[in-house]
Amino acid sequence: MANPKYPKVNGRVLSYASCEFQVDGEIITGIKSITYKDSVERSKARGAGRQPLGRTSGEYDSEGSMTMLREDFHALIKRFGNGWMDKSFDVVVTYAEDDIEMHTDRLVGCLFDSADGSNEQGTDPLETELPLNIMYIVRDGIEPIRG
Repeated sequence: MANPKYPKVNGRVLSYASCEFQVDGEIITGIKSITYKDSVERSKARGAGRQPLGRTSGEYDSEGSMTMLREDFHALIKRFGNGWMDKSFDVVVTYAEDDIEMHTDRLVGCLFDSADGSNEQGTDPLETELPLNIMYIVRDGIEPIRG
């Protein structure tokens, strides 16, 4: 696959302002930050000699977190209702700009493991930090592992 072409048309690249966030099918504009990653932990098979003989297929894992404005957090848990920490949902992150190909990351089967809401004196808005327990991440419709 070819590398992106540089220099960019009008110098535009994707930024946080390029993102749209959907939680359980609803667009939420009060998400201040979101992080997510996935990985596969593999082990090498060794025997006699210095060189590995092979490797295991490993175990896939994914995790993440997001920080929301407090008002959006309360609206979301009100929509989820009693047992909101047990409700499974998807988060869809879409990156789009004019003249730039759109990309979509889907965080599948998320649960909230905790909610951290601290309050401080000052002018900053109140926020809630929410670690995400994610089953897997699909990027542009491409699954991370087979089977």
